[in-house]
Amino acid sequence: MSIALPFYIAEGDLTNTDKIRGNFEHIQDQLNNKAFTPASLADANAPNNSIYYSTTASKLVYKNSAGVVNNLY
Repeated sequence: MSIALPFYIAEGDLTNTDKIRGNFEHIQDQLNNKAFTPASLADANAPNNSIYYSTTASKLVYKNSAGVVNNLY
């Protein structure tokens, strides 16, 4: 799962606590309170062991460690 953060913080920068707090709150919202939109990928471009919306099959799928794509509905 990929979560796009609302604020960029340079590596090692601990001075901007408002942005750091905002990023953590955003992650919390994404994981606990809101639905998320899975990545949309062609099967050939998707990594193994991932859940994504297949643009190849037009379905939500799981690609296992062997590279086999399984429909989830």
